[in-house]
Amino acid sequence: MVDLSFFNKSKEHSKIKAEIVSKYLAVWAQVICSRVDRVLYVDLFAGPGRYEDGTKSTPLLVLEKALENPIMCSKLMTVFSDMEKVNSEKLEKEIKALPGINKMVHTPEVYVDIVDKKMAELFKSMNLIPTLTFLDPWGYKGLTIDLIQSLIKDWGSECIIFFNYNRINIGIKNDLVLEKGVFLAYQMNGQALSQMRGYPLRLVVGGSEGADWLRWVTSIQVKSNLTSFSSSAAAIQNLRGNIPTSGSKTCSCLLAATVANYELVSEKEQNNDQIDSMSNLNNS
Repeated sequence: MVDLSFFNKSKEHSKIKAEIVSKYLAVWAQVICSRVDRVLYVDLFAGPGRYEDGTKSTPLLVLEKALENPIMCSKLMTVFSDMEKVNSEKLEKEIKALPGINKMVHTPEVYVDIVDKKMAELFKSMNLIPTLTFLDPWGYKGLTIDLIQSLIKDWGSECIIFFNYNRINIGIKNDLVLEKGVFLAYQMNGQALSQMRGYPLRLVVGGSEGADWLRWVTSIQVKSNLTSFSSSAAAIQNLRGNIPTSGSKTCSCLLAATVANYELVSEKEQNNDQIDSMSNLNNS
């Protein structure tokens, strides 16, 4: 769930970010439009378009930049998406209220969707027209190599990615994680763990071979008295003593460590609104 209070007031770095993207789009489009009839701009973490203090965010600034250029007005297609329905609804209203928006030959499209494996597969299956994609995620969930590759695989396509160091750092800034690299994994290469790989959770311990990482973690006990081990291998061996040996593929384990910010199975319930008309973005 995105913290909607983020959009209460624009910060300096947000203004700079929006300016960079809107200016880059203008230059990119000028070069590409000389060779094709249509170009596409995609923002998969679009937000509501305007902060509560009235400041415009990236989607509106991008469209305003396009409205200044007759060629972009005639050739630029735009797709905006956000996982929060309230953001997408606000953005759609803001776009319709933009002065001169009717000059755009291709009406901006706004969707409600979650950036995940299905999104990557969708773009991978499409033969995209030249596309400039802006990715500005909350943290890093959903931002996979497969997604990026699917967006830049076709001629003329580029991708601008912004990382919020502080948000990513929250998930790894833990003494134990930094020292030993101990964390719970629920995905591998952007995909949910298979049963063979240790579904639903796998304990990853730095300094040990991957074959020794504990698989099939289904529950965790937090204790005040932790046992010290001379090595990560010894700790794993101790954990193995809690694994059923009767052929069961699930286990409960005692995690003798502090694990920072991980996700279990509490995925956000997906909104019923899905991207359902993006086939027109194909390069026919």
